[in-house]
Amino acid sequence: MTKSKENDNGRYFEFLLTQKLIEKFKVQLTSRAKKDQERDNRKEIPKKTHKEMLDAVDRISSWIGKHFSSVEKSTLDRHPDKEKNKKSHEDISLTDSKRNCFSFSLKHNHEAIFHGRITSCINWLGIKKESSMFKKYDFRKKQIISDLHEIIPLETEFADKGIKPMYQSCWSNFIKKLHENAKECLLHANTKPLYLDNLFNTIIGRGSGQYRILKIKKKIIVQNLINLKSPSLLKVENIQKITKDKRSMYVWYLVLKFNNGITIEGRNKQDSTKMAITPKIKSDWQVVDWGNSGMKEQEI
Repeated sequence: MTKSKENDNGRYFEFLLTQKLIEKFKVQLTSRAKKDQERDNRKEIPKKTHKEMLDAVDRISSWIGKHFSSVEKSTLDRHPDKEKNKKSHEDISLTDSKRNCFSFSLKHNHEAIFHGRITSCINWLGIKKESSMFKKYDFRKKQIISDLHEIIPLETEFADKGIKPMYQSCWSNFIKKLHENAKECLLHANTKPLYLDNLFNTIIGRGSGQYRILKIKKKIIVQNLINLKSPSLLKVENIQKITKDKRSMYVWYLVLKFNNGITIEGRNKQDSTKMAITPKIKSDWQVVDWGNSGMKEQEI
């Protein structure tokens, strides 16, 4: 499935749930939510997918009605991926007249918790640009990219449904070095509680009334993140998972292990077929273990 199709399905799923909440609970919409509804109403979705979505929003709306008592007196907002002062990764929030808020992210057939680009990881800790750590990280990152350009010049078409064979070795070396630089940066979070808190909140989010609602085929899973324990230590590994698939030879995973039990894997892959000044890299961060972090999960 293409990225644009994934986005269309995800937004249309939000559209359908919003429509259901309007019909069922007479919720009001913010001006932003109204614009999003108008935009997403025109998306074309396969009949089978549409039918599964309708079944899912029925179950989800019933669950919301049981867990947010003032839903019938609330205003619904739909949130963009990037939003000023956004504390969690919510897609939809409901706020009543007393400012009580119920928010959640809504996932359609994917479980990524975060899509932050690995080249920006220094920012997740909240480290100031004028600091020696920031300058050291940025210098090494630029050098790693410069070394890649020596082998794969700008505008070179180096990928086509994966990295082309003649460039796989140098791409693997590039991602490995990029991860090692990121690893040193992220481990700096252990030097100050604020850095670790910033990092954890950036990836996981910690807003009020925070839930993740995942539609995985015909299953609906709700993850309650309200009572997550805060970590006090981070370990980082840079690994490969070699399989029969030849692409695994140039794929690397950055593994973040927080001592509250949560383990997160970040897989980074090319997001363009042509080489750019800053290589376009798509990051996909998945929680592979919640441990005893306080996350509560149920299927509805």
